[in-house]
Amino acid sequence: MSVNSKEKLEHIPSARDSLSSAEDALIDEKDMEKRVWRKLDFYVVPIVTMYYLLSFLVSGGIEFVFLNR
Repeated sequence: MSVNSKEKLEHIPSARDSLSSAEDALIDEKDMEKRVWRKLDFYVVPIVTMYYLLSFLVSGGIEFVFLNR
């Protein structure tokens, strides 16, 4: 084998290379999904918690008003 044919063989993509790129894309997609969920949790959970606590306080206040009539 000459040097040129050896270089040509090194540049031929194999099935393993395409599989690893597919796995890399899957890993990147999973990583992106984790990042999106983390951002949603960071912004949404505190707001939902605040609304839940406010609804509890409001319902408790309404009950207090009706009981003290």
